[in-house]
Amino acid sequence: MCTAILEASIKEKDRYQVGLTKIFFRAGLLAYMEKLRTDKLNSYATLIQKNMRRFICQRRYQVQREAVLKLQCFARRVHAQRATRSLREEKSAVLLQTFMRGYIQRKRYTETRNFVLKVQCAIRAKMERTAFQRLREASGATKIQQLYRGILERRKRKRELQAIVLVQACVRRNKSRKELSVLKAEAKSVSHLKEVSYRLEGKVVELTRALDLAHQQNKAFDTQVQTLETQVRVWKERYESSQQSRLKETALAVENPTVPKAEYESLKGTNAELQLKYSESIQRGESLDIKIAELTESLAKTREEISKLAAQAKVKTEDMEAAQRLKQENLYFKDQLAHLSKVTGRDTSSFPATSRVTSPPTSTSATTTQNAHHQHNTQVIERFENSYSFANDPLKVNTSFAPGASPQTNGGRHLTTPKILLRHRSNSTPDINNMDNRSIFLAQKTTNSIFDNHDNHSRSTKTMSSDDWSRRVARSRPSIHSLVEQPENEIMRILGDEDGLQEEILNGLIKNLRIPSPNSPTAPMAKEVMFPAHMIGMLTTQMWKYGFVKESERLMINVMQSIQQQSMAVVGGDDTIVPCAYWLSNVHELLSMICISEQEITREEFVARGNDAQWDDYEQLVSTVKYELECLEYNIFHVWMKALKKQLNKMIIPAIIESQALPGFITNDSGRFFNKLMGSSPSFSMDDLLMMFNKIWKAMRCYHVEHTVIRQVMTELLKMVGVTGFNDLLMRRNFCTWKRAMQIQYNITRIEEWCKGHELAEGTLQLEHLMQATKLLQLKKASQNDIEIIYDVCWMLSASQVQKLVQNYQIADYEVPVSNDLIKAIAQKVASSDKNDVLLLDAISLEDAGSFETPEIRDVETDGERYLPPWIVNLGRLKS
Repeated sequence: MCTAILEASIKEKDRYQVGLTKIFFRAGLLAYMEKLRTDKLNSYATLIQKNMRRFICQRRYQVQREAVLKLQCFARRVHAQRATRSLREEKSAVLLQTFMRGYIQRKRYTETRNFVLKVQCAIRAKMERTAFQRLREASGATKIQQLYRGILERRKRKRELQAIVLVQACVRRNKSRKELSVLKAEAKSVSHLKEVSYRLEGKVVELTRALDLAHQQNKAFDTQVQTLETQVRVWKERYESSQQSRLKETALAVENPTVPKAEYESLKGTNAELQLKYSESIQRGESLDIKIAELTESLAKTREEISKLAAQAKVKTEDMEAAQRLKQENLYFKDQLAHLSKVTGRDTSSFPATSRVTSPPTSTSATTTQNAHHQHNTQVIERFENSYSFANDPLKVNTSFAPGASPQTNGGRHLTTPKILLRHRSNSTPDINNMDNRSIFLAQKTTNSIFDNHDNHSRSTKTMSSDDWSRRVARSRPSIHSLVEQPENEIMRILGDEDGLQEEILNGLIKNLRIPSPNSPTAPMAKEVMFPAHMIGMLTTQMWKYGFVKESERLMINVMQSIQQQSMAVVGGDDTIVPCAYWLSNVHELLSMICISEQEITREEFVARGNDAQWDDYEQLVSTVKYELECLEYNIFHVWMKALKKQLNKMIIPAIIESQALPGFITNDSGRFFNKLMGSSPSFSMDDLLMMFNKIWKAMRCYHVEHTVIRQVMTELLKMVGVTGFNDLLMRRNFCTWKRAMQIQYNITRIEEWCKGHELAEGTLQLEHLMQATKLLQLKKASQNDIEIIYDVCWMLSASQVQKLVQNYQIADYEVPVSNDLIKAIAQKVASSDKNDVLLLDAISLEDAGSFETPEIRDVETDGERYLPPWIVNLGRLKS
């Protein structure tokens, strides 16, 4: 480093020498080095002074420049304000001249136009009266001509018709005579006789074949009767042997008592009961044997009659009907035998499936037997059949063989099972007398296969497949009482009657419904109000559970259309409040029940009932119904709010602005020229307005409408009251007085008290603009400090609104006028305020119902789901 310094400072290298630890200089060289150092320090000091002086000068220049700019800005602002004020005054003058000249021209044009219209109206009226008179005379003449010509044409046509009928009768008579002669000639010919004989021979052959088939069937029946008789004898012997063995065992047990005395007594009583049952069973068996003998005799008689008819069939073809009737009697007797065998508990697996007849035979013995079988269950059947009008409708059902079973054969020909006609019953008790031996022993269905049943409304006739058999559960045949206690079949038939259910619901629960009055002294309970929704929701749930998806869709569409029609039928007046509030609550209740049903019904339940294919349709239907119910709820709310707003719009100005209910502050000024001219009082008062609010509130509380919906309705109405009243007061110059402000404030206070008494304290915020406007009219306006107080108190009012109210304010005799300086100060605040400042509030549209928030889903009370008022009639299906 020292070498570098020396090389840069001293050019002559011989004047210094660098050693190991020291540097050796020649004489005078050290002073030269000091001089270089001093020069360098002086140059640095000069540089620092230069930069410091430059900074001070720049700072002083910037301060002076900012001061000059502020002075120029202030001067230009003052100049611009003066120019703006002059332009504003000039523009205001031009605008006033424009409006004034337009008003004068419009007035002149209106007078001229009215005069021209009156002249034109008079001229046109005269011309129309003249033309009408001419037209009347022409139409009268035309009418007379028309009637006279009609009489002439009718007479002419009558004569022509009589002549045509006479000619046709003569022609047809001659033609008929010719055809009669031809038929007589053909009847006498040999070919005609041969054709008739061929036809008779064909009929005889058919009857012979039918009789042969009947003989074969009778032989099979005889063998079956014999086998049944042998089985009865075997069962009797087995039963007697079992009873004897039991008696012997009981006697041995009595001789050797090994149980306590109390248990012995109970066993003794049981033994007596068994002996009594044994004797009764023996008597029943004897009576059944007698009936079997009677039926056997009648069967023999039937055979004889069939043989006689077979002999006569070759000669007389007219006896075919009698043979068919006897054949039906034979089949009926076989069915009776099968029934008796079933009652005795015998094995009937060897019986073939026989065909049924639509009505019992006319023989006296068969009728007596049928009445005897019906005697034990007549009361149960009549009690259920009399409850429904569709209890006696027949239902056709095709039966097929179970998997693994084969049809009977006879002579190599397959005999298929004919169709079985079962009686369509209204209760769940089986018609034992009308069931054949095969249908009695079919396995009963469980509730999981209930959709395989058939009804006469929405289920078509079908053949039982192997899948249907696989869903069956083999179990013992239930008794009559157990079948009566199971309502599944009855529910299926009621749900299948789609037209009847829709008629009862639409007419009984919607169209002809008597809505409870909200003015009754005792408020109705929830179930007395919501029963239409409960019944419709419960019915829809049942239809979904039992697979009636398409039927439920049609039902819900008709229900929603009827409810919408009932809600929108009466629009205007007090009649709108009750139905709209009632159906709004019921629709939300129905929506809640649909949501609850959606959570309860699962896919496993559909699969268990054999309706897995309908699950996707069910999910889509539930989502659609929920969406449509929400739309219906909004539509009812929209129509209701429109009607309420139209009714309320007529009452706001007279009741709040014009009415004077506070004594001592009544003024004689009126807001309307027509009212001044007629000297009439306002058409509505605050009592009328509060009465309307009370009706709306009572209706919603009576019909259990959610509090959120009540808050939405009343808030929207109060908002309309505040906006309409404030805009009307702002545009009325003669109403901006201290006394009028007191009257309006008193009316607003009554509304606020009503809101607080009905738990709607937040509704008073909608009246804040109107309340602050009345406060502004009541405050002092004498000094600048008063204006500041007005702005602090009336913080919701904009500067333009404050200026408008102050300018329109009319002082009383004892008040000090508002000075021009205060008016200018208010105007300056308006000029310096935000550009978005508006004068009037946004008017509430009568066609806009406002926002509607769907309330939360209700917790439906299960106690009221099945409630129906006692005054409702003609609802047999729903009550069942």
